[in-house]
Amino acid sequence: MREHLRFTGMLLLAGAGTGLIASMFWGPGLISWWWTPPGQAGSITNLCGDQVREAAGALVRMQVITGIGLGIVFAGVGHFVAYKRRQAAAAPAPPPAAPPA
Repeated sequence: MREHLRFTGMLLLAGAGTGLIASMFWGPGLISWWWTPPGQAGSITNLCGDQVREAAGALVRMQVITGIGLGIVFAGVGHFVAYKRRQAAAAPAPPPAAPPA
């Protein structure tokens, strides 16, 4: 049981870390899909306090969602692969073939 929990924890941690690293690189581009600053695009004056806080909040939410989501995906895939390996190891060996007559 302890090994199972350790394995799950490692998978969750690996997935969450991967999600957070991925969101650092691709986060700003993904945020622009659902959040655009109000007013004219490209104007530096549009990025005032409230808009910057809103954008930063959206980025942090996306990072948390990505971290949790990839943690769950890594855990699910890891457990599925481990289950298939255990199942293959426990399968009985096929009977030896009869020698040709």
